[in-house]
Amino acid sequence: MKCTSRRRPAVGLGFSLDVRMPSVRPTKADDYLCTGVHIPSPEATYIVNFIPRASMEKVHHMLLFGCKLPGSQKRYWDCGAKTGPCQGPPNILYAWARNATATHLPEDVGFQVSGESGINYLVLQVHYANIAAFKESELDCSGLTLSMISQSPPYLAGILLMVANSGIIPAGKKEANIDISCEYNIPTPMYAFAFRVHAHYLSNVISAYRVRKGKWDLIGRQNPFMPQAFYPRNETMSIENGDTLAARCVYNAEAMETDTIMG
Repeated sequence: MKCTSRRRPAVGLGFSLDVRMPSVRPTKADDYLCTGVHIPSPEATYIVNFIPRASMEKVHHMLLFGCKLPGSQKRYWDCGAKTGPCQGPPNILYAWARNATATHLPEDVGFQVSGESGINYLVLQVHYANIAAFKESELDCSGLTLSMISQSPPYLAGILLMVANSGIIPAGKKEANIDISCEYNIPTPMYAFAFRVHAHYLSNVISAYRVRKGKWDLIGRQNPFMPQAFYPRNETMSIENGDTLAARCVYNAEAMETDTIMG
């Protein structure tokens, strides 16, 4: 199998960049494979669209990282254990799962890469959960097509990630909650225009809130077994210095005979 070219023109948007697996074949369940692409322009460029090229039949999820340097110089590498996606801190730019559709940012928003952003490479991580879906000798080119522009938009996009790193889901319990929160202590306001949730087998629903002066406002709520896209809000919500961000993950462990330990 031959994968598509890395870069090609995109009418009205500057250019498109393919970040796709270079004809790989996972060898075991829960393989995490990464591949890196050097951003072709030294000047600041901006990602405005993310178009997935994958199927949940073979791919559990994909993450796109922005890196100063990739975790390896190989065409692709195992990035689930010792070698991560980046040398140094990774920046998550995009996440995909469960056959989510394309993500198109608002007209005045873009993810800055290259230039002075510190992001010189884009690294795609693909989690292959079900290798039985691959036919004999079948290779994979899952990945993303990115639409990129060179003109700076008025607003820069970013992702604020909230994660529960540990917790216990008691066996037999119909509704078990795991709660997390943090204070937003950055002087520059953030404007939430979309949200995305992610969890595994036992999860029912995930909700996120902004808490300001004791008032709770819903940022977003979704079932993680729906297509895991970035769902747009009806209107943007400002998140300002001193606000608290809180989230609740609700799990159903009625069918479980032993406790589920996270982390």
